[in-house]
Amino acid sequence: MKRFLSFLMIIGCAFAMFSCGDKTDNIENTPVETPVETPLPETPLPETVVPTPVPTVPVVTYKYTAYNEDGSEIASSDNIWNAIVKARDKSKSSNKCYVLKNDDETTVYKFDAKTYYGYLSEEFVQSFTSESTAIAWAKKYPNSYVMNGKATEFVYVGKSLESKDTSLNKDSVYGIENQSGSYGFLYSKPASSLSGGNGFTYCQFEVSLSEAKLKYYTDDCNEIGWNAYVFANMTMSSPWVSCDIGIMNISTGTPGGWVPCFNIMGTMYNPGPKAGLVSTMEYNEETGYWENGDDLLITCWIWSNYFVLNIKNLNPESDCYNLDKDDPLYGTREWEYLCEIPVANFNAASTKLLLAASNCPVQKAGSFWNPRCGNAFENVVFRNMKVAQWGSHSDISDYGYDHSGFHYILTMGADNASITHGTDSEGQYFTINMSNYTR
Repeated sequence: MKRFLSFLMIIGCAFAMFSCGDKTDNIENTPVETPVETPLPETPLPETVVPTPVPTVPVVTYKYTAYNEDGSEIASSDNIWNAIVKARDKSKSSNKCYVLKNDDETTVYKFDAKTYYGYLSEEFVQSFTSESTAIAWAKKYPNSYVMNGKATEFVYVGKSLESKDTSLNKDSVYGIENQSGSYGFLYSKPASSLSGGNGFTYCQFEVSLSEAKLKYYTDDCNEIGWNAYVFANMTMSSPWVSCDIGIMNISTGTPGGWVPCFNIMGTMYNPGPKAGLVSTMEYNEETGYWENGDDLLITCWIWSNYFVLNIKNLNPESDCYNLDKDDPLYGTREWEYLCEIPVANFNAASTKLLLAASNCPVQKAGSFWNPRCGNAFENVVFRNMKVAQWGSHSDISDYGYDHSGFHYILTMGADNASITHGTDSEGQYFTINMSNYTR
């Protein structure tokens, strides 16, 4: 029994020694797990803010500026005439406004009733204290303008004259109108120089609107509108009678449309409103011009106590017809109208004749016309011109530059207008150009 207990004690001690061995050896033999680090959430970097570029505003520099008398600014413009109008409209006796040319601060206008201002094209040249002195200066230059100090009118507009008669004076011919814009006149000889002493009372010509171009005004500081005309004028003396006979385009009417007209002693008469347009033009968006009109044959004469106008559209594909169902010419491309001569005992034999194209302002009261308004009536070609004297209308002769019927050519507002003439494959022609814009 003692032997058994001793054995148990030996076994117990051995077990205790085994289970209570060196703790260091135990740690070294136990696998150690490597801790896994949990990454922190990423903090986004602040975005780089790119500043919105500030657009560069171009500095607009105008050629002219209008000022009150105290030096405060009224308005600026590249158009000298526009700037002058702005100054004029603000002026009064206690506020004499003025206009400066900005690059050199030259005074190009100042409100002053006793002063006249001289210009060549768009450039101010000098001021005058006398109207006659100013006009004498301006007569030397075809591109001149003389404006009164209140800026209500041009007292002189430059012109050019072409004539085989060197005794003619460009400033003494009839028909000059300083307030009517630019135009070209082709004058017949006076009755006194023709055989029998009878003037021309019959005229026929073609106008090639297919070659012409029309542009409406863009700067309306001075005008209500502009009208373009192609016409013959017949003027008699003792007693005085005058009538423009032809066609017109009204800037406030049908765009690109042409209607017949009489201007009898200053009173406009547009006949046949029911008969429609005699020609139309098409708008060219690229150029801003109205183009591609129809060629017209225009005939005018004196019959009994009437001026007579006949128009034939020569384009067989034109959309223009006589639309007046009460007119014998209804449905044709022909129109004919009468305008009664309002003077008794008129002297038809004394008639002087001219052909013309004009670009005429409809002005506001108390204002000059704007030579840089932006409008144009260009390449107006006259062909096959014929005339006959009073009492011999069956005797039609050519009205060419080299023939006896022709006298001289006047270009009014020669800064903006020109006339050329010559001969091509179709015969003799005259071409009139009128362009009111900066060159």
